[in-house]
Amino acid sequence: MVLGGVVGVNAFIDQKVASIPRVKLKTAANTDPGSPANFLLIGSDSRAFVQTPEEAQAFGNQASNGITSPQATPGHGEAEDQRRL
Repeated sequence: MVLGGVVGVNAFIDQKVASIPRVKLKTAANTDPGSPANFLLIGSDSRAFVQTPEEAQAFGNQASNGITSPQATPGHGEAEDQRRL
């Protein structure tokens, strides 16, 4: 019974991960597709998407959040494992 639960949870997690939208990255011309690569993803912490009072309750809003902060996330990708970044 426990094994069945573990298998079911793993299948559910795999399904959720598979539904995450993928982003095609533009790489340098001299990048070898078979080699590992490092990336730096840059964005900002914006609340511009907030439209309703419920969203403002959950995420805050531009007025209450004040100045947004830049976000930088390093990542590393291996050629043989296309899901890791």
